[in-house]
Amino acid sequence: ATSSPATRATTCSMAAPGAREMTAPVMHEVHIHIDTKKKRLAAYQLEIRHDPAIARIHSVRPCSSSTFNVTPECDPATFGSGRTLVFASSSQSRGPDDIHLLTVVFDRISAGRMKIEVVAARFYDSDAKAFHPEVTVTPGELTFP
Repeated sequence: ATSSPATRATTCSMAAPGAREMTAPVMHEVHIHIDTKKKRLAAYQLEIRHDPAIARIHSVRPCSSSTFNVTPECDPATFGSGRTLVFASSSQSRGPDDIHLLTVVFDRISAGRMKIEVVAARFYDSDAKAFHPEVTVTPGELTFP
């Protein structure tokens, strides 16, 4: 899905306050979901990898529902590196069910196709015990004209 150039401000955004684009940028959203397999999610840490020659991360947003609506923390300085660490925690665990963790908005650098991967993922339940949910990245590949 293509997002609009205006995205919500979060703690993880490349958008400069008051900045204006001369032309509409080509952006795509990627959604990261997990199936908790009957566990209650309290915290996570994951790394998002992509090809920095094709696109950069524009923003990382929390899901819009109440499933795990916690603002993700990350370093915007890494958005063009191809490797961005994202983490979040909540005193109120969520689940057990399918959880939309976050939405990553990518901004085109050049034409091409790239795969988006989630690696080095760690998930913790409300008892601070690690568990291994199924992670889904949709779409798992983007094509920029």
